[in-house]
Amino acid sequence: MVNETTIVDALKHGHLDLAQIGGFTDGELAGAKEAARVYLERGEPAKALGIASLLVALKPHDAATYRIAGVAALQLEQPLLAQSLFEMASARDPANVLTQLCLAEAKMANGALAEALTLFAAAIPRVGPELAAHGRRARELVARIEASLQSMNPTANKRSA
Repeated sequence: MVNETTIVDALKHGHLDLAQIGGFTDGELAGAKEAARVYLERGEPAKALGIASLLVALKPHDAATYRIAGVAALQLEQPLLAQSLFEMASARDPANVLTQLCLAEAKMANGALAEALTLFAAAIPRVGPELAAHGRRARELVARIEASLQSMNPTANKRSA
């Protein structure tokens, strides 16, 4: 017989999540995640963030759900929340190029331009053909950051010339 202490211990050690306790199937959770993506595509980030937030609570080990929530937060002009969500996604899947690009964009939106450039520089060379549009956007954002940094420090440009 499973008792309350066993369930709590399993949750603490990552052997059980709220989705399992609630009896949600993987198919139901995947359907909800797809609904969040559709809301993003339809330009309804508040709905996407609402669904993704519930999914994060239910399945806290899923990096893609954190990324969806982060994209929604960026679209809602909440870059601090977005950065936090992308950091959570990155902690769960550090090799994911799309997550690194998103995290760089959030850092840019938060004014951490040097950190954003570092992330972009590491991620852009790893962009594959399936993420070509994201790679183009990243290169455009890098150009914007560089232009912004040059305009903020024109004397550095004169010294290097």
